[in-house]
Amino acid sequence: MFPYAEGVSPTFGSTDDRLKAYIAKTGAAIVLRLGFGKDGSVWATKATTAIKVHERWDTYARERDVYARLHAHGVTQINEHRVPQIIATDDELGIIEMLIVEPPFVLDFATAQLDEPMEFPEEIMAEWAERKREEFGKNWPKVVWILRELERMGVYMLDVHPGNIKFAE
Repeated sequence: MFPYAEGVSPTFGSTDDRLKAYIAKTGAAIVLRLGFGKDGSVWATKATTAIKVHERWDTYARERDVYARLHAHGVTQINEHRVPQIIATDDELGIIEMLIVEPPFVLDFATAQLDEPMEFPEEIMAEWAERKREEFGKNWPKVVWILRELERMGVYMLDVHPGNIKFAE
């Protein structure tokens, strides 16, 4: 699906080694780990940036490309939801450094699709929408609006949950 950068394998090497290499290149000072998941680990720096160390090339490339698309559209927020701004990307290490945003925000585009939405059967989409309606409660209509704004720019977000589209309250 994604052409790999020259010399880059579908999976990256050790997260710790790549984080250390990035720190050596940039001089970033890590404060604490903000989180981790199937797509990678996120670390906060003293410069109030977040360094996301991806596990796989495809998720790195997706997220990098989505942020580039949002930047090209001048997006810093969608409605009142802030969108992290990219400071740097490193194709060799599979790392994205971005500004840290406070809620409300929308983030984590590692599984997003550009230009073509994933096709799912109607019954699956109906079940998904019902689960999301329950997860987001009264905020679900705002989430739908955010997703439609992203789609208007050709970004189809798949990992939709309250940790990635977070409200202030």
